[in-house]
Amino acid sequence: MNVFSQWAAGVCATAAAAGMIRLFLPADKENRAFEFLMGVVVLFMLIVPLSQIHWDTVTQDAVEDSRTQSLTETAQQQQLTYSAGQIENMIDETLQAAGIPAEKIQVRMDISEQGRIFCNEVEIQLQDLQKESEARYLVQSMVGKEAEVKIHDGS
Repeated sequence: MNVFSQWAAGVCATAAAAGMIRLFLPADKENRAFEFLMGVVVLFMLIVPLSQIHWDTVTQDAVEDSRTQSLTETAQQQQLTYSAGQIENMIDETLQAAGIPAEKIQVRMDISEQGRIFCNEVEIQLQDLQKESEARYLVQSMVGKEAEVKIHDGS
């Protein structure tokens, strides 16, 4: 039985015992004193479990979880940004080496549920669309065929 169940059972048992004892007491002044005493007992039964909770630990754990999640999200976003920048540079170098000048290269990346970084989409603006198929082949050989490659005319 968990702590809350034990506490609730104690409160119920105390209320039942108080009811049984009250049946045997006379209806005079002693009854008022008994009711006051039972009220104090029940009040302590309610307050003592609350006083045993380590509130600073509870709030500190919640704050640490929030900070940890925020830090993790920031680190993942920085990983994606850095990886996308590196791939953009590699694509630019490869296209330049093939004689295909690109005006703009933008890589979009994401993180899978398993924590794997993958490339979703590559968008390229070429100065000349005559080499579009060659550029598409080079880019897909670098980032994989799962990634969508969009090539636009830059002029």
